Amino acid sequence: MKKQLLFLALLAATVICTPAKAGQQKNIAVGDIFSAVRTEYSFSNEELAYFGIERGFFSLFTSNRIALADINADIILVEFFNIYCTSCQSQAPVLNQVYKAVQKNPALTKKVRFIGVGAGNNEREVSQFKDRQEVPFPLIPDQRFSLYNALGETGGTPFMLILKKRGTDAVVVGIHKGLTKNTSFFINTLTTAAEQDIGTLTKRVTEQDIPRDDSRQLKLHLSQKQILEHVSKSMTAGCPDCGPISDLKQFTTASGSTLFTSKVEFAGKPLTLYSKLISQQPVCDVCHGLHYIVTFDSKGYLRDFYPIHITKYGNNDWNEYDIEDMRKQLIGKRVKKELIFDPTLDAISSATMSSSLIYKGINELKPIYKELD
Repeated sequence: MKKQLLFLALLAATVICTPAKAGQQKNIAVGDIFSAVRTEYSFSNEELAYFGIERGFFSLFTSNRIALADINADIILVEFFNIYCTSCQSQAPVLNQVYKAVQKNPALTKKVRFIGVGAGNNEREVSQFKDRQEVPFPLIPDQRFSLYNALGETGGTPFMLILKKRGTDAVVVGIHKGLTKNTSFFINTLTTAAEQDIGTLTKRVTEQDIPRDDSRQLKLHLSQKQILEHVSKSMTAGCPDCGPISDLKQFTTASGSTLFTSKVEFAGKPLTLYSKLISQQPVCDVCHGLHYIVTFDSKGYLRDFYPIHITKYGNNDWNEYDIEDMRKQLIGKRVKKELIFDPTLDAISSATMSSSLIYKGINELKPIYKELD
């Protein structure tokens, strides 16, 4: 039986989702089922009408939440994007053309609905992208990457799912990764999905239809000794007045997270330091992955941010000013308190996507820290 995945909790102020345990997250695949999860995101009446959802006389007294099962369409095209991703910017006008072609096609117009998900983008950013690119279908924000994370490691945006309804569920019958400027490709894909049954659609998938795992700069070419040296430097920078880092140890938590720890002395009292080496897939299809170390203490205070490989626009490395800027933002924050990324205030110049990913990585320390209490 295929693993059930949470449907795109079509976002809100709060998103309902169940995080996978470490080591158990699988990449979304053709044949997987998406369950209907509701959201608090406020769709306009025009958007609700597009989804075929009617709100009657008492609509003011009903919830604004909608689920996949509420969308009155056989086929749902879900496009994951990030507004700073250059491929996504180039993909937008192509999908606009596809949308218009579907609207003019009697065989598709009543069967197909489009929706876009802004991975790592807030509502203001998504709204600006929609206006700038003149996107005719609904777009929703996914500022905390909640929906994007549910897909596993996609390797970046643009990333597309073709879903086909089956009762209250929707089955993934198509996956497409990366920029494609050929509108005929999308039209043919949607036509095939509309004409064929789910069994046929899932059986026809070949290895060429399945996106390959993307390891762009994700594999660290460092020995264990070199990693320990980097961790020791981060701990020393995080507590310069502590004693020497001499008993550095590596351990694995119950959830499967790997941490490094050392017991030092600070102001005459014992203090435990923890470091986490974080590696993250890029948000865009041409960006590099991120590698950095975060050091925090037993009280949950962030003490150091230590980059190993972080790039910005053009895949250029961060400079010392970029690193120091991010370090100032993070040092002193509590890992048990969520950090809300504001691109207008917190983004490093020409590095908005990598900046948001770093905030994401810090926020993912919260459940790990709870295991240490």
